[in-house]
Order: sequence, then C-alpha cells, then structure tokens
Amino acid sequence: MIYSILAPIRKRLQNRGNAFLAAVIGLIAMAALVSCGTVNLNELSAPSTQPSADDAQSRQAHSPASLLVRKFERKNETNISLLQYRQADEYLRERAPSKVGIPVLLSTRYAQTEHMAILMKGDGTNLSARSFNDWGFISFVADFEGHIRILEGRFANPAKLGDPFIEVVMMTEKLDKIGAKVGDHLILVYRHPGGNPEPIEVKIVGSWAPLDPKELYWFYDPQYFSEALVVPEETYIDVILPGWEEIGYEYTWFTVYNASESDKDAITAGISQIQEDLDTIFGQVKINVLPFGYLEED
Repeated sequence: MIYSILAPIRKRLQNRGNAFLAAVIGLIAMAALVSCGTVNLNELSAPSTQPSADDAQSRQAHSPASLLVRKFERKNETNISLLQYRQADEYLRERAPSKVGIPVLLSTRYAQTEHMAILMKGDGTNLSARSFNDWGFISFVADFEGHIRILEGRFANPAKLGDPFIEVVMMTEKLDKIGAKVGDHLILVYRHPGGNPEPIEVKIVGSWAPLDPKELYWFYDPQYFSEALVVPEETYIDVILPGWEEIGYEYTWFTVYNASESDKDAITAGISQIQEDLDTIFGQVKINVLPFGYLEED
C-alpha cells in the first residue's frame, strides 16, 4: 500500500529505538492522506518517491500498536472538501478514541499541501522569468509551538483571506539550501488542474528546530519537515483550503493510547468501527496496523 510524494524527501519515519521497553504504551497514528495534481511550471515536474507502509514500520517498529488510516486520490481527481475535513477531524479527535476505549496519552493532527515550485520574489508578474529554487509544501502541525524552539525571528501569525502574503517558518537547513533568510518573501507556484500557474506569496518570519527529535510527538522524522513551510493551523484551515480547493495532499491524525497487550481485542474492534465510520465521510480508506503482525496471535 503506497502513496505518492511529489519531491525527494528524507525518510519520514525512523526507528524510535527500543520503545517496546515502555510496553504499556500503544501508538495509534490515524492518517487520512489525499493526493492531487502535480505542479508543472514551464515543464518542471518534481521527482517522485513512493514511501510505503514499510516506512511507518521502520519508525514505529517496536511500538505495541500503530494505525495509519489513509485515503488518497489519483492525480487531478477531486480533493476532499473542507466540510469532509471538518467532519473527519471532529470524528477522529472527539469520537474515535471512545471506539477503542483506551485512555489517550497524546494526540495531534497534521496536514500538508502538494509540493510546489519555490521561486524567490522579484519585480513584475512574469513567473517564468524567475529562477526555480526548489520544491516545498505548506503544512501545519497542531501544538507545534510547544515542541520546537525558534532559532531566529518568531512563529507565524495566522493569516486571513485577502492578506497579500502568508507568514511561514522554515528549518534553517532549507533556508540555507535555497539561499533565503528570515524576512525574505518567496513565491510558491500552484497550478490548478487544467489551469494556469498561480503564485502564493509567503514571508519567512522565523527559523526553527525541534526541542527533542525523539519525542513521541514527532510521528514523522522531524527532518521531513525541512521541506515544509509551516503555518498556524488557522492559516491552513481558514485560508489555504478555502483559497485553493485542490491543494490538499495529506491529512493526518495521530493519537497515542495507554494500551497494554491485553487491549488487542479492543483495538481490533475499534479499528473496524473507525474504518466503517470514516468510509461514510471519505469513501473507502485504508488502515495499516503497525508493527505488522501486532494483532496476530503469538
């Protein structure tokens, strides 16, 4: 079971080490993934990689129980609507934990756009005249500020529809790679399926690093976010999704349960109910249970 990424990325999920020594912790990662069309500016197309559920297995290899609930669409098909996102978010955060019936220790949520070409801001409106720097995506992670340190500048303020630009923060490695710095304006180029390129202007207001890269909060290897232009959740939900309906690529809900080996039956029953309920919101979704074989009899 695989999904497509539109630019080269560092491995998302890495082995947490011997997390099994905390045998009472069950890790449940609920990820609804939606893919849509690639950006193509002057025939540029981002190289693709296809990480599979094995990548999640690598990072969560010793976790007693992880779930990846995934939905994705073929290129240029209709993305999930904002209403569907809100319905799924309410369900996965408020109702799904009761389906499993195990206390929640930690939960967060994540979303990202598809990869887009990054251009340095210049004079005039001719995008083709500007140099291509790299690929990146806009994303948010809930409770992000509590798990990072700002190295320079500040965290981004929420944007509103109609603002001339969107504030973002980026990892220092990415800023160095593209030759940008805090205070610079960048242009992301989004192409509507069958339409012309559209510029999305962003301002870099801060650079950041994780407080603890091994913290359970990081459902992906934090280095994956070196490709991200991170915004507040309000910006993503209130500006990005309504402003560019086809732009969404991935949606993830991540929950950590206080589970023991004796909770396998409850987890199995919960998965079945969650699958059924999400199917009514999204259509068919895929659920991976990690590590593979966890729910099988010893």
